[in-house]
Amino acid sequence: MKRRVAVFAVFVSACGAVSTTTPEAQSPEPVSEEPISPALGEVRSEFLGSCGDQVKGAKDYCDCSWKLLVEVAGEEALVDDDATPEQMATFESRLSEACVNELPDEVIQSQFMAGCTTGRQELGPFCTCSWTALTEKLEPRAVAKGGRKKTAEFEAARKHADGKCKELGMSAKAELGFMQGCAKAPALVPFCGCAWEIVRDSADAEKILSGEADVDKLKPTIKSTCGKLLPDKPPPGQ
Repeated sequence: MKRRVAVFAVFVSACGAVSTTTPEAQSPEPVSEEPISPALGEVRSEFLGSCGDQVKGAKDYCDCSWKLLVEVAGEEALVDDDATPEQMATFESRLSEACVNELPDEVIQSQFMAGCTTGRQELGPFCTCSWTALTEKLEPRAVAKGGRKKTAEFEAARKHADGKCKELGMSAKAELGFMQGCAKAPALVPFCGCAWEIVRDSADAEKILSGEADVDKLKPTIKSTCGKLLPDKPPPGQ
């Protein structure tokens, strides 16, 4: 299926919205246990394999997702690989409510963290704090639903998380900005990481973000402390 990629899980990042007042949606009715055609079986195997790769440890969730996809698009469209954009949009809009109850809490947490950090380790402490704070107010499955309705319950939970994690968020933002400006090539990452520690210890995140931190004054210290981490040959463009 051309549209099968990235339709297996709907999670929120630290800034997402959660619906806790919408009634629980029923999971799709089980599909027939009768033998299916080889063509549909091939599509199902591919779908479940891809889902399992993207959402580790969530077989029941993937099974539920497949049943929902069959219900929404129909077997013929799946075999012919011509499910319409409207059908796929319906599938995606219903997926979280229909199948989130099949997700173990630890899977929800790992998916939340992956969506929040987007592969940037600098965001790890902030995202961990956000998850902890949100789940102090909401059940993990309520977080996973990532509701499009900004309910009062979620807004209260997000406000709680903002209060607890504000400093970590500012620190992460400052570090990301510094590293993006400094590490123009992979070879510079060790040097820039060392330089960031010196900058971070000299001023708080708010001053760094506002440009009030005197980074030029720190350059001699950065050079003497971190210079050995510079590559022998300057990266292209440096």
